[in-house]
Amino acid sequence: MSIRQEGQKIETLYVGVQPRKVPAPGELKPHGSVYNITADKIEIFGAPILTLVVGNTYRFEIDAPGHPFYVTTDPIGGGATRNPPMSMTGAIEIPIEERESKGNVGIEKGILVWTPRRDHMEMKLFYQCNFHKYMGNVINVIEPPNSK
Repeated sequence: MSIRQEGQKIETLYVGVQPRKVPAPGELKPHGSVYNITADKIEIFGAPILTLVVGNTYRFEIDAPGHPFYVTTDPIGGGATRNPPMSMTGAIEIPIEERESKGNVGIEKGILVWTPRRDHMEMKLFYQCNFHKYMGNVINVIEPPNSK
């Protein structure tokens, strides 16, 4: 279970095949960071490296039809097309933290809420598409600033 401190800011990351450039319906302006997390086939190496801080909460708003997003220790992705196939469930457990959250299950449209823990710093983590190889990139999990 992840623990949030009262009043903690949740950073929003938009995950989609195309970069998000305009506000969502009903939104005055985009909030949070805008990432083209699952790059399209033309920009297959355009997915950014993510650096997340232990204890901060991240809300991945995912709209990537045909590209189920999940967090894993697999550097290649495309698990469903492997022989034998790999599970769409990510290699690390991310609990469901909000009613809308679907957990780490290969999400095409939905929300993944994740608060990285210290043990994630020791893991080599990636975000990937379960259907296509090399559509994700590295997730670095780091200590909070001034934690020493």
